[in-house]
Amino acid sequence: MTDQTTVEPGIRRAAALDEFDLMGTPPAEKFDRITRIARQMLGVPLSFLNLIDERNVYAKSSAPAGQNLIAPKEASFCIRTIEQSEPMTVADATLDDRFSGLSVVTGNPGIRFYAGASIRIHGTPVGAICVADTSPRTLSEDEVAILEDLARWAERSILQDIDRRNAAVVQRLLRPPAIDAEEFHIDGVSIAAGAIGGDCGVWVPVDGGCMIAVADVMGKGTGAGILAASLRGALVARSNADLATAMRDMGRQFTPDLEAVGSFATLFCGRLDYASGVLSYVDAGHGLGAHLKATGEIVLLPATTLPLGMTAELEEPEVHSVHLEPGDRVVVVSDGVLELFGSQPRSMLDLAALAGSCEGVDEFLDDARRAISGRQLVDDVTLIVVERDA
Repeated sequence: MTDQTTVEPGIRRAAALDEFDLMGTPPAEKFDRITRIARQMLGVPLSFLNLIDERNVYAKSSAPAGQNLIAPKEASFCIRTIEQSEPMTVADATLDDRFSGLSVVTGNPGIRFYAGASIRIHGTPVGAICVADTSPRTLSEDEVAILEDLARWAERSILQDIDRRNAAVVQRLLRPPAIDAEEFHIDGVSIAAGAIGGDCGVWVPVDGGCMIAVADVMGKGTGAGILAASLRGALVARSNADLATAMRDMGRQFTPDLEAVGSFATLFCGRLDYASGVLSYVDAGHGLGAHLKATGEIVLLPATTLPLGMTAELEEPEVHSVHLEPGDRVVVVSDGVLELFGSQPRSMLDLAALAGSCEGVDEFLDDARRAISGRQLVDDVTLIVVERDA
């Protein structure tokens, strides 16, 4: 294995920028805000958040906006900034042999003053937050500290993006494979509106059948994603338990946490027995399930228990059941699906009719994926389909 200390710094920076997906991406308000504040707080005409790869310096953000500078790293102040641990200040570049010959000093914009603090991610310097003026000046110790704080802010923003992206990858990897067993086919789709979703879709084999569940945590983002992941783990851990007991335990486990953060979660949890074709289920405030009979009749599956987090605990969750005859399907979705197949929100009856018109599970899920592709979702999307062979 190559010792990282022997790798040329520019190569390490380029690899880090590629890993963190910082290059070739559109402008980001999280960075623009930092450069605006740097300009305002330090009273300078120019501020930049620059990234540096093997060869060049790129202005990822600037204030005023639109200073999309790309320059060879050797023709910049920032390459010197990232080579040291402390911020670098240059009171008058024309009097400094290191910088007096730079084109940004001798030509446009005629920089005299420069100050920069390096941005480091996991120990690798990837760029700098810097300010500049066309007149000589200095910074006080407090102003240098502000520049350092802004660099740390940029680092945290990048790390948060990395964490969200990694969490989103984990969520995708946790999607279970399709189940084909006996006469039944079970599969689904779960896609977050943002990086991390508050939906949870589960379909896992159990003794003599399978367990399916759709949970929807109120809210979006990291907090909802953490709760949804916890719900998923708890559901899988209880997949072979008695359904009523499992749901009571879920209520006892999650209600205090949900109440503490002012949230709640709707939950449909069902257990399919292959031998009898009976799907037993508890619906805790979800109300987005339908039984599509081979005859064309659609029966909506009602919610008869309050959501998790809305009551102290699910003391006696009502267990209902449907019998799947050959050719029947059950569809359970999150509310984000109701807006997926058209410009206006659909009712559950409309969605069920659409699902019933498809040739099978795969066709309906393919339609859903096509509807999602290239679209900016406003809500997380989860749907599960259970089908019995005709």
